[in-house]
Amino acid sequence: MRHISPESIDKYSKRFELYMKKYGLLYEEREREFIKANFLNSYFAEGIDIDIMNQVYETIGLFDNYPNLYKANLKYLMECYDINTDILEVGGGYVPAFAKKMNDEQKSGSVSVMDPSLIVSSYGNLKLYRENFTEMTDVSKFKLLVGIQPCDATLPMIKSANKNDLDMYMMLCGCTHFEDVDRYSYITYGMWVNYIEEVMRDTLPANRTYSFDDVDGAPYYVLRTFKK
Repeated sequence: MRHISPESIDKYSKRFELYMKKYGLLYEEREREFIKANFLNSYFAEGIDIDIMNQVYETIGLFDNYPNLYKANLKYLMECYDINTDILEVGGGYVPAFAKKMNDEQKSGSVSVMDPSLIVSSYGNLKLYRENFTEMTDVSKFKLLVGIQPCDATLPMIKSANKNDLDMYMMLCGCTHFEDVDRYSYITYGMWVNYIEEVMRDTLPANRTYSFDDVDGAPYYVLRTFKK
């Protein structure tokens, strides 16, 4: 459980008001109302991760005080790879909070973000692309692909990373992406992970290998590729 004091609720509620003044109208109405309805509600208290809310909590500094999937993934990412390189984050969200977190830790290199849902046209030093990532996306200027729950981009990321001989770090999402199947069905999730592994094995170049890792603080497997 996440516990937050009345003083902190007041502090971060004020920051949230400023956040909504700056970004609120950039969201679609249904998204804006969802954010308002779910700010610091039981989902937060129970540690249930919702992408759109995680971006808000990270941006207003609330996540600085709690274990969260951004901290967990950044820590493990930096243990596995040198992030002082040119990185593309796929599916960075409405406000690219994790990408900024990576960029803040860099001493060199750059972070770019690709997501059709981006609501900002500039964000710190990040390079932003409001478009879908596909297997045909030009990734020639990047050394590392990163995705935190990239959902529909999961398979294109794997295929692109392998085709272009790139390192890839991905925390899977909790849904499946088979056609005509309930994407949140627990019964099919194991099938989805197995299918991901089939695609990985079928496309992996001979000089590379991969791993599915359990990472403390990450709610789903981390899938990564690296040179042998």
